[in-house]
Amino acid sequence: MAKRSYFSLFIIILFTSVFIACGQKDTITRQDIEVFYTKLETAINARDVDSVLDSVGDDVEINLTMMTPDGSQEMQLSKEQYAANMKKTFKVADGYSYQIQEMGITIAAGGNSAVVELRVLEKISVDDQTISAISNGESEIKLVSGKLQAVRIDGIVVIK
Repeated sequence: MAKRSYFSLFIIILFTSVFIACGQKDTITRQDIEVFYTKLETAINARDVDSVLDSVGDDVEINLTMMTPDGSQEMQLSKEQYAANMKKTFKVADGYSYQIQEMGITIAAGGNSAVVELRVLEKISVDDQTISAISNGESEIKLVSGKLQAVRIDGIVVIK
């Protein structure tokens, strides 16, 4: 009888620890965000549009302000429009680089979302001319079906 009690206790502890471990997957950590952005940076530099889009929610809100020496332009993009713009850019680019220079991470109470502030240096080469841009942005990252996804992206892109 004592063996049965110990076995039952072992099973309860085992399932409790598995439940707790699985429950931890429902929260976002700083390390999760850092890994997410490292993978995203790698995908962008590899011009892997599908991998980039995999990190963006289907209903993402993308709001960008593009500032050039000639003026500024406001853009609101859907995921599909974002994909089309990336493909078009990557198609004409002889060279392209994306480098995260600064990252600030604020994880919401409860750990179900995070706000990430980024400063990014982008360079694109087309027909032997290189254009640089500094982007300052803020993204909201949430767990969607156990996977991190950007659900809102706001940014100001200053093209030099």
